[in-house]
Amino acid sequence: MPPQQPVGMPLPFNMPLPGQPMSMPAPVAQPTEAAPANKGLTAQEVEAFKDDASKKQFLGDILYKRVAVVDERLAPRVTGMMLELPQETILNNINVETVFKQTVDEAIQILKKQELDAATPTPAQ
Repeated sequence: MPPQQPVGMPLPFNMPLPGQPMSMPAPVAQPTEAAPANKGLTAQEVEAFKDDASKKQFLGDILYKRVAVVDERLAPRVTGMMLELPQETILNNINVETVFKQTVDEAIQILKKQELDAATPTPAQ
């Protein structure tokens, strides 16, 4: 005889009632068409934010997470540089990986050159 569940104790969610057969999970319907590709972030989605500060915060959060993967130390500065671009260009950077990589690489090169120039003493004149 199987062990009895104490009276008043709930059964675990995946256990059948005593005396009931175990049931197989229902098959998952397979889509007949391929799911549409990710359309990316649209201008309409950004325009849903009422003020410019909220839009910049939203876009900055997206950009920062991606830039930090490339260069965590320079991510705040690179993100700030990218947020100065027109919104259409920012969306293109978010939605097109090659454009994003090129923009981030260019920004990092500029920042590293600035750091190098600042660290190099200039001769006295």
